[in-house]
Amino acid sequence: MRSITPFLLAATLPLAGCANYDFAKARLPNGDYDIPRLIADLKESGRSSLSDVTWIPFVVTRARVFQATEDKDKLPTGYKFGDVLTVGPFGCVSDKQSRLFASAGESIETYSSVGVGWRLLFNHREDLVETTYGTRRYAGWRFALLLGDEDKAYTPKAAAPKSDAAKSTSD
Repeated sequence: MRSITPFLLAATLPLAGCANYDFAKARLPNGDYDIPRLIADLKESGRSSLSDVTWIPFVVTRARVFQATEDKDKLPTGYKFGDVLTVGPFGCVSDKQSRLFASAGESIETYSSVGVGWRLLFNHREDLVETTYGTRRYAGWRFALLLGDEDKAYTPKAAAPKSDAAKSTSD
């Protein structure tokens, strides 16, 4: 009797990846993404989004998507970027990040989350929101749904340095 395993493996390999963009091209030396380049590449492509998805059933899923915000999103005009990595059956371990950018590429909001055991055993979350006052940071974690902590803090924007003319008039 023949084994069905080689057939299943051959049948799922075409499902393993789908991409219309190589995000490695837009990486900066510090590991972050070059948002102005992503914006330019999205406009140049004529597509609604830039994406790179890898899926190996029950093992790993990795999806990166960069696209313009739409009216239905109820978000400011600009761009959104999502990066999701899940490992194990049905995403048992997950690492999710999403970012919202203004039209010119300035960061508005960042969200990141790490979960283990479908976020029931361990869940860590962090939100960074740019406000007129500064950056609002919310962070929280939970372990086994029983233990945890939350923290919310503001970091004021750095004061703009005084120009030479302003310094001389104030002295």
